[in-house]
Amino acid sequence: MDQNACAECGYTTADLNEFNKHVEWHEDLREGEEIFETNEEEKLLTEIKEEEEEEFLVKKKKRRQKFENLNEKNLTELEEKEQKMEESDNLVNNSNKMLGHLADLGRFLNEAVAATNKNTNNLIIKEEENVENNLNIFCNNNDNNNCFLQEEQTKK
Repeated sequence: MDQNACAECGYTTADLNEFNKHVEWHEDLREGEEIFETNEEEKLLTEIKEEEEEEFLVKKKKRRQKFENLNEKNLTELEEKEQKMEESDNLVNNSNKMLGHLADLGRFLNEAVAATNKNTNNLIIKEEENVENNLNIFCNNNDNNNCFLQEEQTKK
């Protein structure tokens, strides 16, 4: 009987049916390897794709976090600027109030000076009138004295 030998693994058998089954087994095995290789390639591609997606998501998350941090920083800066503007507005309002008070004080002082000047002028006028009256009295007295002296001299 002739022996049939498998070229792939070296298996030998005299039974042709058994040899054909063995060859089919190798063919099935090769197809299984092809399927296995295809599945392995698909798994690798899927893993690579998942890793790329994960890296993309990580990068996206980092960018998002940077953006949120930048937004938070900008909001903080904006709030600080708004607070400074409010403080500046308050200072301006307080300055305007102070200027108003100073204007009121200026008007009050002007009125006080005017009143003082009026009173001083009245006093000066009264003083001048008193001096004038005193001069008149003095002159009258002096005239009277002169008259009296003249009379006395005439009597002598």
